Amino acid sequence: MTHYYTEEEVAGRIHRPKRWLLEWLRENPIDLKSGEPFFCQLGRSKRFTAEDIVRIFDLILTQEEAAREPAKEGYVYFLDGGEMIKIGFTRSLETRMKKMKTDVPSGVTFLHMEPGTFKSEKIVHRHFAELRVRGEWFRKSPELLDYIEQRKAIING
Repeated sequence: MTHYYTEEEVAGRIHRPKRWLLEWLRENPIDLKSGEPFFCQLGRSKRFTAEDIVRIFDLILTQEEAAREPAKEGYVYFLDGGEMIKIGFTRSLETRMKKMKTDVPSGVTFLHMEPGTFKSEKIVHRHFAELRVRGEWFRKSPELLDYIEQRKAIING
C-alpha cells in the first residue's frame, strides 16, 4: 500500500516553508523529464508519494545549482562527532576544522575527505537522508561508516 505525504510533511522533508513549496509547485506543476505531475490532487489538497518528494528535491537542487556560479572545487569531508557524523563541504579543510573545534564542545574526529563540490556533498546528503538528524549531521550507522570506508579505499587506491 502506497503511503501519501501531506503538503506540510513534504515541506518539512525538503526543508522549506509550506508556502514556498506551494508557490514552487504552481511554477513547476509537472516533472519535465517524465511528464508526470509532482503530486496527486485530492479535492483542495495535494498528496505526494516518496518518489514525488525525491523528484521534487532533485529538481530544486538542479535549479539552485544552475542559478549559482560555476561549481567550485573543494572537499567533501566526514567528521565523527560521537553519536553523529557530519558530512560537509569546504574549500579549506584547515579553516573548517578550526571552526568545528570551537563549534562542537565535545570535539570531532576527522574520518575522511575527498575532492568534490557542493553538489557532490548534497548527493551524499540525499543518499543518507533517512539518517539525517539536523542540518549536515547524520546518525552514525553501519551503512554510513561502511560508505566512508569504501570512499577511503577508492580515493587511497
